[in-house]
Amino acid sequence: MIGPHDIVVEIDEIPYIGRCELKGETVVVTSEFGSKALEVGELPPDVVAKRLLAALVREAEGHV
Repeated sequence: MIGPHDIVVEIDEIPYIGRCELKGETVVVTSEFGSKALEVGELPPDVVAKRLLAALVREAEGHV
């Protein structure tokens, strides 16, 4: 992951777009549903970013 870029996740065949950025060892994702950040750990930053975006969507839609 180099620089801020868009990511897409599909939930129930609906694409959701967010923007992600790696800040040090932390992935930050921002979308129309809010923002979340998480340290990378052992997973690739893009995988972490997509999981964060999916979590934002599910929380916003009440599917936690």
